[in-house]
Amino acid sequence: MDFIPDTGSWAKHVYGACRLGDKRRTKRLVAFATRQALRPDASIPTACEGDSASQEGAYRFIENDLVDAHAIEEGTSKRFLKDADGLPVVLALQDTTTVTYSHALKEALGATGAKTTRGMLVHSVLLVEPEEKSIIGLGAQKWWVRKVNRKKKNERRQVPYRDKESYKWEQTLSIVLQRTKRKAHLVSVCDREADIHEFLQFHAEQNLRHVIRSWHSRALETPRGNLWTVLSKQPVVGHRNVVVEQRGPGQSKSTGKARAPRKGRIARTEIRTVSVTIKPGKYGVTKDKKSLSINAIKVSEVDCPPEEEPLKWILLTTEPVDTLEAATRVINYYEMRWLIEEFHKCWKTGCALEQKRLQELGNLERIMAILAPIAARLLQLKSVYDSRPEASCEQLMSRTEWVCLWLHSNPRKKKPPKKAPTINWALTAVARTAGWTDTKRTGRIGWRTLWKGWFKFEEMVKGFETALRMQGVKL
Repeated sequence: MDFIPDTGSWAKHVYGACRLGDKRRTKRLVAFATRQALRPDASIPTACEGDSASQEGAYRFIENDLVDAHAIEEGTSKRFLKDADGLPVVLALQDTTTVTYSHALKEALGATGAKTTRGMLVHSVLLVEPEEKSIIGLGAQKWWVRKVNRKKKNERRQVPYRDKESYKWEQTLSIVLQRTKRKAHLVSVCDREADIHEFLQFHAEQNLRHVIRSWHSRALETPRGNLWTVLSKQPVVGHRNVVVEQRGPGQSKSTGKARAPRKGRIARTEIRTVSVTIKPGKYGVTKDKKSLSINAIKVSEVDCPPEEEPLKWILLTTEPVDTLEAATRVINYYEMRWLIEEFHKCWKTGCALEQKRLQELGNLERIMAILAPIAARLLQLKSVYDSRPEASCEQLMSRTEWVCLWLHSNPRKKKPPKKAPTINWALTAVARTAGWTDTKRTGRIGWRTLWKGWFKFEEMVKGFETALRMQGVKL
């Protein structure tokens, strides 16, 4: 899906097909989403810019129990899936996050692991076109309140698969399949938490493609042995440099343990591949587990700095791995998995979701469903900047808009060029309006800075167009 610069047109495209039981509700939804998309992190009163009628209408919409949050989520997701239909490959990136609150609403929410906060768990499927790393939108979102029910490890193994929280992976992906006419172009991309035999088998039964990071060294039927040992004995088919991003201290999602900070570096890795048949896991009560034929890739760092933990990925996939080119493509797909984490950051921080002071659970669900596509749009502008820097900026803005930006950025130059500048120039100029300077000499601009600049740019264009009209210039 191409980036739609005009916010109103974008909101109508994304939210206009939501079925809310009354066309007037859909119209109000589009209007509310338009205002909120202009100022993603703003409160409702700020987004309404002091217009008391708009503010009252926004609150009445959010507090209307006849507006089903799941209908908003379904309508917007179907729109994004339709946008993805014509693409040859679409990555369905999956991950779970927690939306936490500490105010009065927390009594209606569930445990999150922290003592002072309560929240909801949300599992998202983000659709991405891999060639240009272009953000399409959300294929599905599922949210729930976790019940505090601590069980011992042996007791958890006796819980049926469909009753476990880990069923979320299959359940959410099933929702995506119900909403789209195509599935051959979808590639499910997941982290280690999704390394579940039943989930792998679901892909095989549905003839679905996947790239899933391995968490368990599984027993093999062919060749004999266990997966990780067999992979380690395979010859090196090639090397690859992997960018390891800088990371602050935190908590491991997989183990819950404290996580040390990490410096950014370029990791030199070896690539090994193998085709295997894995045996069904011996734990659990799921019936009809089957052996699965699958391809595997090991990406392991060599010459790692002694103070750092070596990078090691073992990927399970349905994609071919018989050549270095094919294996590299699979690794590329997995490397894009971080975009789902960036989406959750955009949603919770960029759209200030966790700062909303709503007093009813239904109201929170409605604002969550509305803000999720807006968060995807925040990332989408960044993906355009990264993937098409040398393309004409007229893919993003009209001639009037880029001329306005040119005159603002080049006050000493009287005339703008006849040919439109590049997207790189335009979005760099937009970022500078938000105060960005390339102090680290990387040329990298974050999504938050781009959107602050974009908002100022839109305000600047409005003033520019008003001045031209006052001078009798036809636009």
